[in-house]
Amino acid sequence: MTLESPPTTDTVFRAVAERPVKAATPTRVLVVDDERVILQFLEEVLVGEGYDVETAGGGALAIQRINAVPFDLVLTDLKMPSVGGIEILHHIARLDRNIMTIVMTGYATVETAVEALKFGAEDYIIKPFQIDEILIAVSRALQKRNLILENQQYQKQLEEKVIERTDQLRRTHRELQQAHQNLGLAYDETLRAISALLELKDTETEGHSQRVTEYTVEIGRRMGVAEGQVVDIWRGALLHDIGKVGIPDSILLKPGPLTPEERMVMETHSVIGYKALEGISFLREASKIVLCHQEKFDGTGYPQGLEAEEIPIGARLFAVADTFDAITSDRPYRAGRSFEVARQEIIRFSGRQFDPRVVEAFLRITEEDFRRMGGRFAQPALRAERTEAHLSRARAER
Repeated sequence: MTLESPPTTDTVFRAVAERPVKAATPTRVLVVDDERVILQFLEEVLVGEGYDVETAGGGALAIQRINAVPFDLVLTDLKMPSVGGIEILHHIARLDRNIMTIVMTGYATVETAVEALKFGAEDYIIKPFQIDEILIAVSRALQKRNLILENQQYQKQLEEKVIERTDQLRRTHRELQQAHQNLGLAYDETLRAISALLELKDTETEGHSQRVTEYTVEIGRRMGVAEGQVVDIWRGALLHDIGKVGIPDSILLKPGPLTPEERMVMETHSVIGYKALEGISFLREASKIVLCHQEKFDGTGYPQGLEAEEIPIGARLFAVADTFDAITSDRPYRAGRSFEVARQEIIRFSGRQFDPRVVEAFLRITEEDFRRMGGRFAQPALRAERTEAHLSRARAER
């Protein structure tokens, strides 16, 4: 294989003028050909242009050097003994190292050109060639490589920014969650304080709201109520009697039976409580339990006479929990009844006062579990101000 006659000075100047200026950092180029004269010629030309050039006299040696050195560009002959240019292209493609390739051949056909381009060659040069063809092809291939590298760097920076921003968002989300949780705890502590203040007016039922709240939540969980609803149920049960602040003490604390007129006033406490809470966003669902906690499953309750599924689930749960606590807690006029007595009473009114499904869930809770829950809010010793008659009645009923 022979080269064309050496190019004129004008030809070289024109080639230099047509190609872009290269980067200051030397570019590593591997030239592969089985003809020594071509290797020497291309090495001299490319070194003269500032490229860092290495040569290989065959495909096998070229592959060894490609494995060992991070070349930017490989300029290879297509037809060589043993390992040819197509094999080199295959090998470079498997490495995936952004190595640009240019194929030279003296046996140009459409098929060989298509095959070379198919396997990643950036350009296809036919021998004999002009110097400007080589220099322009090399410059164009390296320009493309620079664009690829810049795009990869941009993608990497973009990914890093996305990761950084995602981390920031996650941290912010965690901080907001913690703040929300702290706010929720503050709200709930406030509700406990309000509940405790309400019970100061009626020392005979001290601890009732907290116990019945625990029972209500536990029955709800046994029914499979979603945790998202449990919070509202807890708040509604804890504040169920908040409307009693609007009931005159002469009625609320009356020691004897209420007259029909007084009972009508007492029954307004659920509506009073509902109106006090419905405008508070985080208590809106809880306020429905406050409104309906005296409703009965068969529709004979108050204030709206709702029945069955019309009654919010929290209020249906509360009805069973409230009755259980009322039966098992001490009162000035009687001692608390046994777990079994309360159990049978609730079974007896299933389908009338209580939702049968709630009763089924209640029956799955053991006496030990109820004692554990109620023990945290146990009633204090009976007050000294209880009359001897009250105590005597309590002892007699034991």
